[in-house]
Amino acid sequence: MLIFAALFGAGCDSRKARAKLEEQGIAATDESLFQYAREGEVEKVALLLKAGCSPNAEEKYSGRTALMCAAENGHLEVTKVLLA
Repeated sequence: MLIFAALFGAGCDSRKARAKLEEQGIAATDESLFQYAREGEVEKVALLLKAGCSPNAEEKYSGRTALMCAAENGHLEVTKVLLA
């Protein structure tokens, strides 16, 4: 249930998601997506995806995706959001 609330809650579009991220001082970048996926921050990951970050982007040096970062660190909820 948390997954769907994070993905679809508050009915925010891309601009609203970007505004929410900006309020928190978070840049809507793939690097942020990797960081928050690695840390298990499901709400932030959902907002970053909604803001337009690609779940298929790869880290520059490792080639890992956000899904790999989340899974390697045992973050099931983030993994589910990225797969959705």
